[in-house]
Amino acid sequence: MISFLKIVLLGCVIAYIGFALLVYFMPHVFLYHPDTVKPSLQKMTEKIPDIREVSLSDTTDAYGWYVQPNNAKKAVVFFHGNSDNASYFLNRAKPFLDKGYAVLMPEYQGFGGRKGKSHQSSMEMDVRLAVAFLNKQGFKNTDIVLYGHSMGTYLAVYGAKELGQNNPFEAVILEAPFTSVADVADKESFYLFPVRLILRGNTYDSMLHIRQINTRLLIGHGMADKVVPYAQGERLFEKANKPKEFFSSTEAGHRELPVYGFMSEIFRFLEEK
Repeated sequence: MISFLKIVLLGCVIAYIGFALLVYFMPHVFLYHPDTVKPSLQKMTEKIPDIREVSLSDTTDAYGWYVQPNNAKKAVVFFHGNSDNASYFLNRAKPFLDKGYAVLMPEYQGFGGRKGKSHQSSMEMDVRLAVAFLNKQGFKNTDIVLYGHSMGTYLAVYGAKELGQNNPFEAVILEAPFTSVADVADKESFYLFPVRLILRGNTYDSMLHIRQINTRLLIGHGMADKVVPYAQGERLFEKANKPKEFFSSTEAGHRELPVYGFMSEIFRFLEEK
């Protein structure tokens, strides 16, 4: 009996170490769930006729989907989350276009036909490239709204902190944000793994940066969110500097806030200086 228990215990230890090493060496397999196929321009224009693909870099395959209405005075960058690709979130772009905003939806490495594997550092570079592109189109930071969903909320916070210290953005909008991916992983793994070590820099720690941004902030979260705990949105809001507002829905899940009034709240927030 003792020998059997030892074998079971040894098997558990080996499985534990093996899983930790697998995540350590292949974090992209666990953190990212991309649609790797690049959507065709025809498919995109069927939904938004004036949308076009734009290059964001002279040295890499970084690109985004861009629409600029005539006489657009302001722009929004939308950062999607860790799954699908930008084409799945065109419903976030349309209301802004109707209001006369230019919209840029950058794609990430490993998503939507881009080469390579996703990593926090490569996504942070995509933030820089996206803002630089809009600056070249004549939009100042004060004309630009940084809007992120899920993992993309970290990118919006990172952009505001890194690129807006001396030149703040128009606003930051966070839809279904987490405090950090490590916090989500801790909860999902019942705190059994040293996730900050094995994620190798893919922690997406918004709590680390949120107090360092000086741009007005709107956070939206649904109480029925089964992916990112509602309490994490509350914690992030509590730590953020003013001016800030929080939008809550008792019924909305992880991607459902726009159905429950979040887009209307966004434009109310943007129009109220």
